[in-house]
Parts: sequence; structure tokens; C-alpha cells
Amino acid sequence: MPAKKVSARVQAAADPQAAADLLGLFAADASPSVRRVVAARTDAPAEVLVVLAADKDLRTRQALVGNPACPPEALAVLARDPHWSVRLDVPDHPNLDAATIDLICAAGDKDLRGCLAQRADLGAATARRLTGDPARSVRAALAQCTRDGEALAALVADPDASVRAATVHNPRLTEEQRDRLVRDPRAEVRAAMAAHTLLNEDDLRLLAADRSVNVRWWLATSPATPDHILRRLADDPDTETQAKATLARPRSDKSSFRRFLAAEERGSRRSSEISG
Repeated sequence: MPAKKVSARVQAAADPQAAADLLGLFAADASPSVRRVVAARTDAPAEVLVVLAADKDLRTRQALVGNPACPPEALAVLARDPHWSVRLDVPDHPNLDAATIDLICAAGDKDLRGCLAQRADLGAATARRLTGDPARSVRAALAQCTRDGEALAALVADPDASVRAATVHNPRLTEEQRDRLVRDPRAEVRAAMAAHTLLNEDDLRLLAADRSVNVRWWLATSPATPDHILRRLADDPDTETQAKATLARPRSDKSSFRRFLAAEERGSRRSSEISG
């Protein structure tokens, strides 16, 4: 029989030798402190953890979604959780399965779909599905990190300029796609290229003479812009101050930024493959 004191029950629930049936009993304990311990246990039976997915205590559900052993059945429940701190951690979980991915894609929560879109290892079918998401914030999140060439091509051609601008952060852009973005009709997209991309000489000269002050300003402030282009921008009254300040930056800062832009990976939510 479980102890009367909560502290004693917490200790018992944390005991590595606790039997599965006892953990099931503790999962229904009146004290949330006890249930939180069970929710965080990676050796708890799946059926016990599934019960805790509907727990009324927020911190219990937070402990559960943070548990790498949380089963897919529980994740499907947590994906509908009323609190964002639980719900938005589901797309990043290592046990995320195809059924839960489908559930998230169909969810009315654009922030939840956006978190899913940020998984660089998302399967091609899911990535292509999200290119048609009604929320531009979701498509923009996908644009930055998708590994699927077909999805990236669709996003480079997206009708929304903010989505096209987001693709410049994706290191998998082809030369043809870079050329298209440098010549995009919207200054927002060209400015993003100027600020966040390693450019060839032709593109640098094109952007340095861009009709938009905003594009030239971002080129003047980018540590990736070569000095000879910065000196040209220093003669432009609209970008003189910014270009001179960038010229004066330490060479180590510029080299570090260029290495970052040249990296194949610029951060992702997970690195393991997920099919979708």
C-alpha cells in the first residue's frame, strides 16, 4: 500500500525498482507531484504514460512531453493539449509518428504546424504537403530548412514575398534559384539575399546598383559582402555610413559569418529521419 505522506510516495514513484503495476497506481495518485515523477520516467509502461497525457496538471503533461519515451499514442493526445507549452513540444519529439504528423498537418493551430515545418528531417511527402499550407508563417518556416528539392522549388516560387525571402536561409538553394531570387520583383526578397547569402560577383554588382535603397543598405551591412563592393557602397550617400562601418569590422567577424552562410546546416529541430 502506498505511503500516506506525499514525499514518501514521490520517493517510491522514483524508485528504479518500482513495479509496473505500482507505477500505474502512482499515475492515478491524488498528488500531482507523484504523477509528475511517473510522467518523466523513461521506463514507465506505455499504457501508464498514455493515461497521463490527459492529466489535469499542466506540469505533469509538460514532464510527459519532455520524456523521450513518451509513446506515439500519448503524443497524439498532447498534440491537442490546451496549453501551448505542451502542444508545441510535440512536433520535436523523437517518437513522433506518421499518424501524429497527419494530425498536426490537419490541425487548426498554425503555430503547431509551424513547429513541424521547422524539422529539417521532415519526410518529403509531409514537406510537399506543407508547401500548400494556408498560413504563410508555416510555409516560411519550411522554406528555411526543408531538405526536399521539390518542396524548396515550390517555396522559391511561392506567391507570397515573405515566403520567398525565407528561402534564402536554406543552404540547399540551387544556383538557378539564387539567380531567380536576386532578380525577384520584390525588394523584400532581394534585400534578404543581400543580407543572408554568399553571392557571386555578378549578383553582388547587380545588388550594389539595385533601385531599392533597402537592398543596397542590407548589402552594405552584411559581413559577407566583400570589401571592394563595400567601398563602392561607401561612395553611395544612402549607404555610406553602413558600408564604412562594415569595412571597419574585424576580419574574424566577417570570416565567421561567411563560414556560417557556407555551412550545410544552419540549425534544425531534429537530425533523425522522419518519414511522412
